[in-house]
Amino acid sequence: MQDDRTHPGALVDHDVALVVRWLDRFPSSMMPQTGVTPGDMLLRLRRHLPGKRMSADWFATALGRHPSIGSRWCRTKALPHPTVRRAIALIDDPDPEVLCANWNTWCEHAVLEAELRGTPDLRASLQWNACRFPGAEQVGEAA
Repeated sequence: MQDDRTHPGALVDHDVALVVRWLDRFPSSMMPQTGVTPGDMLLRLRRHLPGKRMSADWFATALGRHPSIGSRWCRTKALPHPTVRRAIALIDDPDPEVLCANWNTWCEHAVLEAELRGTPDLRASLQWNACRFPGAEQVGEAA
């Protein structure tokens, strides 16, 4: 996803792109600040997602952050980045089935966004491609 208004040709940060992608797919979504912490949401997802245990690393990566922050969110109740708070507000739902469906859709968006940025298997690598400017390496070579 590009930010042509302020930086022509530059990609927006991946966590911002994920929120925008969600709002594009679900335009009627509201972002109430629920007060749900990332650690609380991870525990709820672990309790309700069928058949698999989700790591804190994958949870943080899917939300567009560095994998190490996932454990910190659980251990210290550290405040997340504002974009993560928005993402949690979009994903959260009191109905466990809706919560899990929202999470699965969010993960699909994360995997797609990572692929578009040159990371073919986000689940395996647990990291986002650092390249934020497509073609930046060619620009450097031409100089």
